[in-house]
Amino acid sequence: GYTHLSIGNLLRKEIDNNSSQAGNIKAAMRQGALVPIGVTLEILKNAIVENIFETKGFLIDGFPRNLKQAEFAEPEMVILMECSPETMKSRLHKRGEGPGRFDDHKTIINKRVRNYLANAKWVVDYYDNKGLLKRVSEGGRR
Repeated sequence: GYTHLSIGNLLRKEIDNNSSQAGNIKAAMRQGALVPIGVTLEILKNAIVENIFETKGFLIDGFPRNLKQAEFAEPEMVILMECSPETMKSRLHKRGEGPGRFDDHKTIINKRVRNYLANAKWVVDYYDNKGLLKRVSEGGRR
């Protein structure tokens, strides 16, 4: 009964629809950088409003990515899918074999994983300290 909202998919949809923010979104994604928070929050808000009456709640995938974004999010629970950087890269490379994934090639993937690793600790600590964090490790639940 929950609606899955993938930030990456929502951003790619904005690009495909050639929205007013498409150029800025694509430029950030091509660099492996985060899309500006205001743009991300607006797109997320629109997706939530579009689905609010048809869902029990939302599973938001790919947000927040840094501490500043975490300060805007008040979830009931945060699920951390833990895996090694090698597994992350392998999954992203495999996903990049599909159509429409311009942001899933080696150079961008390496930068995205580095950015994730640099920021994840702060986000994880933030939600762990609030008692909201649940971990799922590569080998099973923790």
